Amino acid sequence: MSSCYILLGISSSNSLTGQLFVYNTGSTAWLTGPFVTQNTWTHISLTYSSGNGYTLYVDGVLFGSTGTASYPWSGTFAYLFIGYPASCSGSANGYYQGYVDELYIYNRELSQTDVTSLANP
Repeated sequence: MSSCYILLGISSSNSLTGQLFVYNTGSTAWLTGPFVTQNTWTHISLTYSSGNGYTLYVDGVLFGSTGTASYPWSGTFAYLFIGYPASCSGSANGYYQGYVDELYIYNRELSQTDVTSLANP
């Protein structure tokens, strides 16, 4: 297995968190977003390309980016967690308690225009 997990979730301080952990190198890329208001729908997009790295959008607005990625997507990902902060061993640290609606996974990096259109239909 060349990599362990991708995570998109909410931290204990109610901040958005996007993370990729590459198992064979021990490398981790983090993006931490803004505080999330409870009981309010929030559109979240996390994109990736080898040229741009990870980019986090909140309600269609660019929030942050890792820049050029040194965390290549090679091999097969063993896990994809959304709202479930687990370690590579599968042990859980807690669960997101809420709703996830209209989850999409694309086979390409979405542009700023794509994300804005999705966030503001």
